[in-house]
Amino acid sequence: NDSRNHWAETWIKDMIRYGVMNVEPDGNFYPDDKINRATYALAVQRLLVVATRDQSLETKYFGESQSRFSDVPSSHFAYNAMAVCTERGIMQVDMMNNRFNPTGDVTGADALLIIRNLQNSLRMTF
Repeated sequence: NDSRNHWAETWIKDMIRYGVMNVEPDGNFYPDDKINRATYALAVQRLLVVATRDQSLETKYFGESQSRFSDVPSSHFAYNAMAVCTERGIMQVDMMNNRFNPTGDVTGADALLIIRNLQNSLRMTF
Protein backbone atom coordinates (compact mmCIF):
# COMPACT_ATOMS: atom_id res chain seq x y z
CA ASN A 1 0.00 0.00 0.00
CA ASP A 2 2.69 2.47 0.96
CA SER A 3 4.93 1.97 -2.09
CA ARG A 4 2.46 3.42 -4.60
CA ASN A 5 3.98 6.50 -6.21
CA HIS A 6 7.21 5.97 -4.22
CA TRP A 7 10.39 6.76 -6.18
CA ALA A 8 11.43 3.08 -5.83
CA GLU A 9 8.01 1.58 -6.62
CA THR A 10 9.23 -0.40 -9.65
CA TRP A 11 12.12 -1.97 -7.69
CA ILE A 12 9.92 -2.67 -4.70
CA LYS A 13 7.44 -4.51 -6.91
CA ASP A 14 10.29 -6.57 -8.39
CA MET A 15 11.64 -7.42 -4.93
CA ILE A 16 8.21 -8.61 -3.84
CA ARG A 17 7.51 -10.48 -7.10
CA TYR A 18 10.77 -12.45 -6.85
CA GLY A 19 10.34 -13.12 -3.14
CA VAL A 20 13.46 -11.17 -2.22
CA MET A 21 11.54 -9.12 0.32
CA ASN A 22 7.96 -9.25 1.57
CA VAL A 23 5.25 -6.86 2.59
CA GLU A 24 4.36 -6.74 6.26
CA PRO A 25 1.14 -8.33 7.54
CA ASP A 26 -0.56 -4.93 7.40
CA GLY A 27 0.05 -4.77 3.63
CA ASN A 28 2.78 -2.15 3.81
CA PHE A 29 6.42 -2.39 2.70
CA TYR A 30 7.79 0.58 4.68
CA PRO A 31 10.24 1.62 1.95
CA ASP A 32 11.68 4.53 3.90
CA ASP A 33 12.51 2.56 7.06
CA LYS A 34 16.07 1.61 7.87
CA ILE A 35 17.19 -1.94 7.18
CA ASN A 36 19.65 -3.85 9.33
CA ARG A 37 22.53 -6.03 8.17
CA ALA A 38 20.80 -9.33 8.98
CA THR A 39 17.71 -8.44 6.94
CA TYR A 40 19.84 -7.13 4.08
CA ALA A 41 21.88 -10.36 4.09
CA LEU A 42 18.63 -12.32 3.77
CA ALA A 43 17.61 -10.21 0.76
CA VAL A 44 21.03 -10.65 -0.86
CA GLN A 45 20.86 -14.40 -0.25
CA ARG A 46 17.48 -14.53 -1.98
CA LEU A 47 18.84 -12.50 -4.91
CA LEU A 48 21.68 -15.02 -5.21
CA VAL A 49 19.22 -17.91 -5.22
CA VAL A 50 17.09 -16.24 -7.91
CA ALA A 51 20.11 -15.27 -10.04
CA THR A 52 21.92 -18.61 -9.78
CA ARG A 53 18.86 -20.85 -9.47
CA ASP A 54 20.76 -22.63 -6.69
CA GLN A 55 18.23 -23.34 -3.92
CA SER A 56 20.93 -25.03 -1.83
CA LEU A 57 22.32 -21.60 -0.94
CA GLU A 58 19.36 -21.10 1.42
CA THR A 59 20.53 -23.93 3.69
CA LYS A 60 24.25 -24.25 2.89
CA TYR A 61 25.45 -23.33 6.39
CA PHE A 62 22.58 -24.67 8.51
CA GLY A 63 23.82 -26.89 11.28
CA GLU A 64 27.29 -25.42 11.65
CA SER A 65 28.15 -26.09 15.26
CA GLN A 66 30.59 -23.21 15.60
CA SER A 67 29.67 -19.76 14.39
CA ARG A 68 31.87 -17.95 11.92
CA PHE A 69 31.13 -14.69 13.73
CA SER A 70 32.01 -13.64 17.27
CA ASP A 71 28.70 -11.81 17.76
CA VAL A 72 26.21 -14.15 16.03
CA PRO A 73 25.35 -17.69 17.11
CA SER A 74 24.99 -20.27 14.34
CA SER A 75 21.36 -20.62 15.44
CA HIS A 76 20.54 -17.00 14.44
CA PHE A 77 17.61 -16.77 11.95
CA ALA A 78 19.83 -15.04 9.36
CA TYR A 79 23.07 -16.93 10.07
CA ASN A 80 23.02 -18.83 6.76
CA ALA A 81 22.52 -15.61 4.79
CA MET A 82 25.33 -13.89 6.69
CA ALA A 83 27.66 -16.83 6.00
CA VAL A 84 26.75 -16.91 2.30
CA CYS A 85 27.31 -13.18 1.93
CA THR A 86 30.65 -13.11 3.75
CA GLU A 87 31.97 -16.28 2.11
CA ARG A 88 31.35 -14.76 -1.32
CA GLY A 89 32.85 -11.39 -0.32
CA ILE A 90 29.54 -9.58 -0.75
CA MET A 91 29.30 -8.35 2.84
CA GLN A 92 32.20 -7.79 5.20
CA VAL A 93 32.84 -8.50 8.86
CA ASP A 94 34.86 -6.31 11.20
CA MET A 95 38.38 -7.65 10.62
CA MET A 96 39.55 -6.76 14.13
CA ASN A 97 36.99 -8.80 16.07
CA ASN A 98 35.17 -10.91 13.45
CA ARG A 99 31.82 -9.29 14.24
CA PHE A 100 29.03 -9.22 11.66
CA ASN A 101 26.90 -6.68 13.57
CA PRO A 102 23.51 -8.07 12.45
CA THR A 103 21.48 -5.25 14.03
CA GLY A 104 23.62 -2.50 12.54
CA ASP A 105 22.00 -0.23 9.97
CA VAL A 106 22.83 -0.52 6.27
CA THR A 107 23.54 2.98 5.03
CA GLY A 108 22.97 4.04 1.45
CA ALA A 109 26.72 3.82 0.80
CA ASP A 110 26.82 0.34 2.38
CA ALA A 111 23.90 -0.79 0.24
CA LEU A 112 25.58 0.39 -2.96
CA LEU A 113 28.87 -1.30 -2.03
CA ILE A 114 27.07 -4.55 -1.24
CA ILE A 115 25.19 -4.38 -4.56
CA ARG A 116 28.47 -3.79 -6.40
CA ASN A 117 30.03 -6.76 -4.59
CA LEU A 118 27.00 -8.86 -5.51
CA GLN A 119 27.37 -7.85 -9.15
CA ASN A 120 31.05 -8.78 -9.06
CA SER A 121 30.23 -12.09 -7.40
CA LEU A 122 27.78 -12.90 -10.19
CA ARG A 123 29.88 -11.22 -12.88
CA MET A 124 26.90 -9.24 -14.07
CA THR A 125 25.66 -5.66 -14.37
CA PHE A 126 22.25 -4.21 -13.65
